Amino acid sequence: MEFLSLAFLVVFVFLVSIWLLDKIKININGRYVLITGCDTGFGNLIAKQLDKKGCYVFAACFTEKGASDLRAASSNRLKTVQMDVTKSESIKAAYDIVKADIPANKGLWGVINNAGVTGHPGQYNWWTREEIRSIIEVNLLGVVEVTNVFLPLIKKAKGRIVNISSAHGIYSMPIGGYEMAKYGIEAFSDGLRILMKPYGVTVHILEPGYFRTEVTNKDGNIFPRMDRAWNRLTPEEREEYGEEYYQDLKNVMSERFLDNASDKLYLVTDAMEHALTAWWPWRRYLPGWDAKLLYKPLSMLPAFLTDNLDLIFRIKTPIPKVCKK
Repeated sequence: MEFLSLAFLVVFVFLVSIWLLDKIKININGRYVLITGCDTGFGNLIAKQLDKKGCYVFAACFTEKGASDLRAASSNRLKTVQMDVTKSESIKAAYDIVKADIPANKGLWGVINNAGVTGHPGQYNWWTREEIRSIIEVNLLGVVEVTNVFLPLIKKAKGRIVNISSAHGIYSMPIGGYEMAKYGIEAFSDGLRILMKPYGVTVHILEPGYFRTEVTNKDGNIFPRMDRAWNRLTPEEREEYGEEYYQDLKNVMSERFLDNASDKLYLVTDAMEHALTAWWPWRRYLPGWDAKLLYKPLSMLPAFLTDNLDLIFRIKTPIPKVCKK
């Protein structure tokens, strides 16, 4: 009994110590941070959040409207830059603006690679090469090139790189290019973390679950794309899958994932802030209970189990018409 009491005390003290150490922060007032994808969603929110903390924020926006709306809601410390992460010349032009605005003895304390677009639920062969390429261009190659271009300024400040992956970067689901890009971010970030260690630069990955943003907007974003892909299939292809399959696929996306998306966006932005401000930041963050309790555990199970989730959870997965015969 004494041994159990001692063991409990040791574990308790250890957990409390970890919790307290996790709360120790660096003062980032007056430091410079670049964030991509600030028109809406997480990027927009973290730009405002860090602006209020006293950071000099460079908020990269894709549209002028997104930039003007953000400027109107922020202090004069926040500056917007136009950036299309799929175009090298746009990234380089943004770099020149940022470099010219930072004092000669300063660098970038943080770069948050947040810009991203949604994937395309459905069969892989429904999507064109260009559609899959466009997702990978934004969600992966954009992250790599922004990081590479701004690396001199990050090294100068011995700063931090925060890359936004996804729970689907650790547990794959067929979302037409999205999960491919997110797995790529995981590989890029893990390799970069090792390479940057001698420079004093740290690399951090966020793997959020489902949150209610424009990316998960089913009626204004996901379903219209699915409809376009379905409608361009040949009559023979639509007959192979069946209308029932297509409608079931949309229902499953809604009921299992999109309708249950969390509206607690602060869980993601607080993780971003922690990665920039904690004395001992984490290598990986899992914002959202679905990421912590579903996708992370699933990623650790053998494939013969995860390939048969229908049998485990008694859930209905759409089956193409031709496969029912």
